[in-house]
Amino acid sequence: MFYLGIDVAKAKLDCCLLDMTNGKRSTKVVANSRAGLTDLLGWLGKRHTEPSHVHVALEGTGVYHEMAACGLHDAGLSVSVVNPAQVRAFATGMGVRTKNDMVDSHVLARFAMHAQPMRWSPPAPEARILQALMARREALAQEGVSEIPCSRRG
Repeated sequence: MFYLGIDVAKAKLDCCLLDMTNGKRSTKVVANSRAGLTDLLGWLGKRHTEPSHVHVALEGTGVYHEMAACGLHDAGLSVSVVNPAQVRAFATGMGVRTKNDMVDSHVLARFAMHAQPMRWSPPAPEARILQALMARREALAQEGVSEIPCSRRG
């Protein structure tokens, strides 16, 4: 079994993989983008991980975790979106006082291994589309712009 902790930021994903077959730890930083996820999945493949044998833990961070969580779930990995307060309490219990992205990803991987958090399921495809449309509408409203089809412009 493999445990992957991911510390999510707007621009990047700090990843820590615990390999329980040999006790090794590997780390990687990728962009928080579709290309970054492709890079991450390729990196996991080079470590001979079967998607069904990887349990991912990442914290719910507003909207920044959603693309990674959905993409990893769609690739066949078990994903848990965990409460940051629970992970912080776990880190304190382990005696971890340092707080940086790479340490946080290691703590998340260990949290997944010890706590075995509940698996997360993404919203239905229809709900994802609705969320994207609502986000687009909100962005346009904040910019004060409306999208009018060319045929309706006078």
